[in-house]
Amino acid sequence: MWTTIALAMTLAGTPGESGELRLSNIRPTHGLLGSERPDSRLLPGDVFFVTFDIDGLKVDDSGTMLYTMSMEVRNASNKIEYKSEPQDLDMPAPLGGHSLPGFAHVDLGRDMAPGDYTLKVTVMDRGAKLKESKYFEKKFEVLPTSEANRPWTSRSPAALSSCRGNSPSLRCSFGCRSTGPANSPSS
Repeated sequence: MWTTIALAMTLAGTPGESGELRLSNIRPTHGLLGSERPDSRLLPGDVFFVTFDIDGLKVDDSGTMLYTMSMEVRNASNKIEYKSEPQDLDMPAPLGGHSLPGFAHVDLGRDMAPGDYTLKVTVMDRGAKLKESKYFEKKFEVLPTSEANRPWTSRSPAALSSCRGNSPSLRCSFGCRSTGPANSPSS
């Protein structure tokens, strides 16, 4: 019996160890916590959300995972439409694990040109000895608008220009959701 317990403890590893960095469960969704999208066909003015899991992050001695994320959007001609600089991020390890739920989203401008686009998200584990990085690409299509599917046709052009978020440019962001209790200062 003691042999079995010793073997189980040896195979379990020590706290702070992690496996190889992986990006898994990659799926387009209807918003951050929404259901999975059946396809990646969007209209100008829509938001393309992709959620995923970051697995195998190294946890430092303070219980924090250090990582870097960046993203870019390319059109069908492989021209970069948007590119973010890599951002250093950190997150307390939820429940002592080595995984985080991540997301990326692209706000399509209402004048976004129809066509095929590719979202690329890159994650690097800054806590690992070898600064390993992984990426995924997700294709999406922006459909042409018609008077039937333009939600803003009933508004005046003056109202459109004053609406926040109606620029023809892309706005993109990424990050991770906390899955554990919120950290609050002790009193």
